[in-house]
Amino acid sequence: MSEFMKLTATDMKSILQKLTVITVFLETIQDEQNPDEFSIKDTISEQEPCIHLVGAVFTAHKENEDIVLDQQLLNTVRIAQKFSPEVNDLRRKAATSSDVLVGYVVRDDLLYRVGSVALSDSDRGSCVTSQIVVPENRVDVQFEVVKYFHDLHGGHPGRAALTRWIWRHFYWKRLDQRVRSFNRDCLGCQARQQAANRKRVMSSRPPACPVRFGPFAIAYFDSSGPYQFVYEENGQKRTGKFYLFSLVCQSTRYIRVLPTVDKSAAAASQALYQLLAEEGRRPSDV
Repeated sequence: MSEFMKLTATDMKSILQKLTVITVFLETIQDEQNPDEFSIKDTISEQEPCIHLVGAVFTAHKENEDIVLDQQLLNTVRIAQKFSPEVNDLRRKAATSSDVLVGYVVRDDLLYRVGSVALSDSDRGSCVTSQIVVPENRVDVQFEVVKYFHDLHGGHPGRAALTRWIWRHFYWKRLDQRVRSFNRDCLGCQARQQAANRKRVMSSRPPACPVRFGPFAIAYFDSSGPYQFVYEENGQKRTGKFYLFSLVCQSTRYIRVLPTVDKSAAAASQALYQLLAEEGRRPSDV
């Protein structure tokens, strides 16, 4: 959306200080038939003031509120780093090296790894951030970090979301493996995953049915195939194909299947008649 506003010099200065992108329309090549309205006129009077057209653009950036890490957790990691020979070696390299490519920095007596990660759901691009290094041999501290983020966000998050949340603040090589192990041992995460899997694999057909309907009171008839098979005839192996006609009870989800080599309308009618006759009830809606 663009807008033209009459501004004084003070108003213009105040607005321009708040903007990040400024475009000034300069005068272009003109002739007598096609005057340039953006050009500055040589003669300026009170009745005919000089006009400058300035285009300004606000750049919106969504800031995600960052969490404040628990000081007790940070102290636990800080102590674990002090007793880790590998981390202490990296500390010395970060302190003595002036090369920024070393990839590590020490802040608040904690060793950070500087890298590029996806910061959040709304910002999946690669962004530079600092991650607290957790020693590789301190599996107990790694699980404590995983549990902290798991309990902080609640709702038993999935593996991908929990890994991304931890990856924003902490780093160790087998982070994804620790998250998998934690999700596997958490009963709430397992229950949530099983519920999601049931919802994902359950077919939308047949739909839900009220309990007042008995078995095969409402049934669904369908066909599938062809399926290949191999059989032997006169000592020679031959191949063929067959189809399946199925009848599904809506209330119980019980299924009856009848194989056939013919998928014609006559064969389908015969299969439906046979399946209904074997069940002993006539469905009210097929």
